[in-house]
Amino acid sequence: MKKKYAYKIGIWLVTVLVAFVIMFPVVWIISSSFTPEDELYTVPVSYLPSTPTLDNYKVMFKIMDVPRMAVNTLLIAIISIVVTIFVAYTAGYGFARVQFRGKETVYSLLTFSAMLPMIITLVPLSRMMLMLKLTDTIPGLSILYISSYIPFTTMIFTNSIHDVPIALDEAAEVDGAGLWRRMFAIILPMLKPVVATITIIIFIWSLNEFMIPLVFSSQKAVPLSLGISMVPREIQLAIPWEKISAMGTLIIAPIILFVTFFQRQIMDGLMAGGVKQ
Repeated sequence: MKKKYAYKIGIWLVTVLVAFVIMFPVVWIISSSFTPEDELYTVPVSYLPSTPTLDNYKVMFKIMDVPRMAVNTLLIAIISIVVTIFVAYTAGYGFARVQFRGKETVYSLLTFSAMLPMIITLVPLSRMMLMLKLTDTIPGLSILYISSYIPFTTMIFTNSIHDVPIALDEAAEVDGAGLWRRMFAIILPMLKPVVATITIIIFIWSLNEFMIPLVFSSQKAVPLSLGISMVPREIQLAIPWEKISAMGTLIIAPIILFVTFFQRQIMDGLMAGGVKQ
């Protein structure tokens, strides 16, 4: 019994330590966004502002087009969510229900593409986007986001559809339901938790994505994530951490809210199809 309690205490201590290491930078960023510039660099370091202020946010909205960046981010996220779910679900249904030659090979290539580092594909993607004149556009960024999300979401849908009894499809087919009706009127409603989870995950990914907009956008289609690197400096070597923290807080605040309220759905969706009966 003593060993059992000692093990539980050890697990809790490790959990608290890991949570502290992960959350401390986040808390410090949020705190710094409300800290005046002259107070931010005091020695010893003060992790909580003695005189909280909203001046950093006011300056950011004044010197940068934050509302436009927010709209760009929202548009890209919505387009990515809708198109990714449609394409990934139809592909997942095909992998789970349709038998065709080379299915295992195609699925293996899809899995491989999900593991491929984004930086490897930057050069060919840059040439393709320039040729199609999609650089620094909302459609162009949306296509790049969608292409990076589809492999992972397709695998989730494939595993989830595998868990739905195929007898439902067969019964619906006997009753005269066509393929599209079986897919979207019978099977898809049963996957609402998975769809909700994927929606949340893609929204979070869209807010976090930095590499794609860094390379493929410059002025017109700038999202919030890229705005952090574009905060102007009064002095070349001086980094305005208080303003960068304000921009960072605008990005992580929705993520914290989503994860806080939907963490159970996220875990349920990620585990969907992972345990077989």
